[in-house]
Amino acid sequence: MKRAHTCWSMAAALAAAMSLGLTVGAPSAPAAAPGNSGEVHIAQHNDPSALSARDRRLQQNQVALNQLANRLVPVPEDRRRYVPGFAGIVLDVEHATLVVHWKGTVPARITRVLAEAPRGVEAQLSAATYSKDELSRARDTLFAGETARNATSLAAHDWSVHTVSVLPDGSGLQAQYDTGAQRRPSSASSGAPSRSVLEASLRAATGVPVALTAGAAPQATNRFNDSSPWYGGGRLTNPNGTGCTAGFGATSSAGHLLITAGHCGTTGQYSDGANETIGPVQAAKGSLDTTIIRVTNGISSWRYFDGPWNTQASKYIDGSATNWTGDYVCGSGSQTGIRCNLKITNDDTSTVQDGIRISPVVLTERSFAADIAVGKGDSGGPVVASTDGQYGENMTARGIIIGGKNEVACPAGGTSGPTTCFSSMVYVPIRPILNYFGLTLLTDPTHP
Repeated sequence: MKRAHTCWSMAAALAAAMSLGLTVGAPSAPAAAPGNSGEVHIAQHNDPSALSARDRRLQQNQVALNQLANRLVPVPEDRRRYVPGFAGIVLDVEHATLVVHWKGTVPARITRVLAEAPRGVEAQLSAATYSKDELSRARDTLFAGETARNATSLAAHDWSVHTVSVLPDGSGLQAQYDTGAQRRPSSASSGAPSRSVLEASLRAATGVPVALTAGAAPQATNRFNDSSPWYGGGRLTNPNGTGCTAGFGATSSAGHLLITAGHCGTTGQYSDGANETIGPVQAAKGSLDTTIIRVTNGISSWRYFDGPWNTQASKYIDGSATNWTGDYVCGSGSQTGIRCNLKITNDDTSTVQDGIRISPVVLTERSFAADIAVGKGDSGGPVVASTDGQYGENMTARGIIIGGKNEVACPAGGTSGPTTCFSSMVYVPIRPILNYFGLTLLTDPTHP
């Protein structure tokens, strides 16, 4: 059974002010005033014709900023560390501003591209203390120390570091330790060392500043009766009989394929929510938390389910793109449906699930307290963004959902059944998946 087509809106939120050096390019257009609540809120819409002029401006801002970012650093997330001197890019969609953080001499090509920023986009340069490669190597050192339980590690104090992000301004690392640990920094009852002492110890070990924060580790997140051609966002029943979500359709020399999350299962047969067989596992990669299903019952599709979990809405995929801090994306899961207004807070994170280090990982956060980002049962589902700023039928693949963070209450009627909901969605970017497995993403041939 297939679903009719509908559209849902992206959102933007005010970005934090940054300390900047050189500014090039045209100034940004004045920002619209927020509502009486003081927060920027864009409602979701079924019909793209109902989008306000401001909605469209924000979506078009993101398209322009992404095009500029991809001209500046035209490589996927897992290759950016190898661009000499590059530290990161941060987007402010609300104000149509892009900030490039760079260590050392900025190549002439970068300054030239920034100077050619389109009208209405402000492009800025900021000096970085560390390059992305330096911070990535420091992160590798941190994880190695945790595994070895070195004296400088948190593991030596029986804490678990599960997520480490390279900060896009090149200032250092941010590490999260498990709040479920029995002892925590600054705990008077345990006599544990203070957070500042531990941060100093980690800096000595890695050579870079490491900010420690307490937080729960990402939890794996688990449209029901689909049929061939199999859509992304549809319910999957894994070999263990539990539920996940189909990602994007793809092809290779093995034939038609579906992408999903690796923790959903790496062996055996997959079926849909009604137990109709789809096909066996073709391949899997733990460090990308990805499983590839070979479709033996029919074919996979270039469409994905879009809209609430109990609608028949769908849209088509017209390509793939990379992710940048400050972008807004949507996730589509079989448990919670489409969830937009998700702002990328970091595009270069490593996280540990079930003892496996997964990298690169993108972190997102809901924009508004009344929303959720993802729920258990959504793992493997597609992450998308508007291709052209119109938020119409065509969308661009951004990644595959692998989990959620920060548990919140689920909205009444907003899920297909009892589940756990989260305010943050975690996903693996699509380009490293396609490159590693040698896949061709299925896109609609009638809309080149």
